[in-house]
Amino acid sequence: GPDVTHVRVGSPDQMCEALVARRERWDMSYVIGQADALDAMVPVVARLVGEAFFRQAARLFIVAHPLRAGNLLGFGDAFPRFLAGYAPAAALAYLADVAALEWAWHGAYHAAEYPPLDFALLDEVPPERHAQLRLRLQPSARWLASRWPVLEIWLANQPDAPADALERLNLDAGGDE
Repeated sequence: GPDVTHVRVGSPDQMCEALVARRERWDMSYVIGQADALDAMVPVVARLVGEAFFRQAARLFIVAHPLRAGNLLGFGDAFPRFLAGYAPAAALAYLADVAALEWAWHGAYHAAEYPPLDFALLDEVPPERHAQLRLRLQPSARWLASRWPVLEIWLANQPDAPADALERLNLDAGGDE
């Protein structure tokens, strides 16, 4: 085989340029990968604003909110707050709340699940101990309040929504709790 001790790799400047180019490609694929993940977490938001708008917002969000963990489970939790302050989205005042709904759904989907409440066991607790009982919500339980009808917006933008769902949508109908 070739004598690898004498392989020419270029000048130090050429090597630095190659490393910078490689880093830029890695950075771009890193951002694209996170933008794809964000798109999968908030598909209705992406649909509402269109691909170009969403990609630009996602890129700015990713730069402002780098990953804090080695996985994507917590990634995106700040996206609703980001959208609330994102000037180009100001005309869509409900957008941040739709993102919050989608993030809540994402969090609920990935949450642990306690066994359901067994009413037969609960019935066995003597009345004098009822005050000591502590019930807890499922970890998947989420509370979201909005002045916008975000659930209706979300439902109208699902793939299986009726054809006239968007036309029937009334943003002035009030919010959801």
